[in-house]
Amino acid sequence: GDTVGEGVGGPCFQLEVTGLDAGEAVMRGALGSEGLYLATSNGRLVLFNVTLQQVPMTLGLRGSGSIADVSCGGTHCVGVMRDGGLAMWGGNARGQLGPSRRPSDSVKIGPSDAVWLRLPMRARAIRACATFESTVALSSDGRLFTWGSNEELELGRNADLQFDNKPREVEILLEEGEMILQVSCGEAHVLVLSHDGNAYSWGSNTHRQLGRGPLADEATQDLDDEGAAEALMLPAALELDLFDNEGLWQVEAGAAHSLALTTFGYLFAFGNCRGGQCGLLSGEPSPEPQSEKDAVAAAEAGVHKRTGDLIKRGEHEKGGPAMPARGSRPARPALQGSAGGAGGKAAAAGRGAR
Repeated sequence: GDTVGEGVGGPCFQLEVTGLDAGEAVMRGALGSEGLYLATSNGRLVLFNVTLQQVPMTLGLRGSGSIADVSCGGTHCVGVMRDGGLAMWGGNARGQLGPSRRPSDSVKIGPSDAVWLRLPMRARAIRACATFESTVALSSDGRLFTWGSNEELELGRNADLQFDNKPREVEILLEEGEMILQVSCGEAHVLVLSHDGNAYSWGSNTHRQLGRGPLADEATQDLDDEGAAEALMLPAALELDLFDNEGLWQVEAGAAHSLALTTFGYLFAFGNCRGGQCGLLSGEPSPEPQSEKDAVAAAEAGVHKRTGDLIKRGEHEKGGPAMPARGSRPARPALQGSAGGAGGKAAAAGRGAR
């Protein structure tokens, strides 16, 4: 394709996908070790390899093999099929491909031999994401299932296990009627968002990318260091400095940082900001919100950006982890068309870590 811009690591290219039917479009994309995987509106999987050459793809699946979504972690990829099943390929050192294959450091499965998986209890998968060596799936009824590596408690359960190749449900302390709608994976941490605009996180907190604050610290103050660290890594609510009637609209996890977009159009960034991935033009965080333009339209944490309207309310040491701050500020009007979370309480403070 033609060069269309300059990125942090070099030029950006416009890719032309060939062989699509009339009206067929690229809907989702994920960058894996083999290249860029794209899922189309007609349920096909397209791969651009590391040399940016389009490669015909066939998923080795039972049935139609019509793909709706695709996500890749550090060692494997997962595709969500339109019938609610999952297709997985790549490495399987920690059982991230599920129970049908024995965990092995030497085995790497290609897309043509993809492993087929159905979630337990007849759950139908609608979204999935991959950490470095674990897999997270969201079902149509709002349940979350995890399997694979648990070295950083990225499974959100069973702290005594190093890994688990069987999908099991994650328990999150939700309010009555609350349902999870979004899920995003970092290298070793997970963010989820409910329809009420509440966000929850678990996994590695090395760079404070889980968005926990003083309430979580208070809840674990009577535990020893090991117990406190373990409790902070299990599922609990983010603590963000939100206005009255402000909820969260979208969450995205980068490798070791997180972004949270609010219904008022403000974007929190926290975690490892050393490479500019938190989006502050100065490269340094500010204790007050900053914005170059008006409200943002979306947040994608997987790509390091210095442009757009990335906002953080918080403070941290120079070049170190960013942490959201709390406080009270005057209310602002919501964005036009904000819904599905406006009026929800995104911080859900006081639930604490379990």
